[in-house]
Amino acid sequence: TRNTRKMDIVARWGGDEFAVLMPNTTSEQAICVAERLKRKLEDMQVIVKGQKLKLSFSYGVVEVNDRYTDVEELIREADELMYENKRSKVS
Repeated sequence: TRNTRKMDIVARWGGDEFAVLMPNTTSEQAICVAERLKRKLEDMQVIVKGQKLKLSFSYGVVEVNDRYTDVEELIREADELMYENKRSKVS
């Protein structure tokens, strides 16, 4: 995508979930990227069969460090953060 660097990896994780791996990036930098992607997506005009759809974007950012013992734990943490982000929008 044009909104990430060449070294970043963007992958569909499942359903409507995507993962972005950003080497040599701090959590703060990754959050800035996520917020930029969120603004771009939520500003998009998507029309299907004459109906304008409102898109939403929730994210969870996790920085790889010694705290995580395996990849599954890292993914669970990012997933939980994403759901917290999503729940905070509903309230």
